[in-house]
Amino acid sequence: MKGASTSRGTAALIATAALWGSNHVAGRAVRETVPLPALVFWRWIPAAVILTIIAWPALRQAWPAIRPRLGGLIAGGTVGVGLFSY
Repeated sequence: MKGASTSRGTAALIATAALWGSNHVAGRAVRETVPLPALVFWRWIPAAVILTIIAWPALRQAWPAIRPRLGGLIAGGTVGVGLFSY
């Protein structure tokens, strides 16, 4: 079972890097034809919906542990995304 879990984890990391990289390539390809607010909206809304559907059961189960740490998680995510995007 450990081998299958490791393989899925590795595949998920590779897929994340590939999708994130292709997101930037696609954004640069259409930057002249699509207004920036529309581009941001249509790139993030489908991702947010899909991730919410996938993560919802685990989030509900882990909520008692997440809730006391929510402020730190939001701050860390904001700083991490802000530094990555800059």
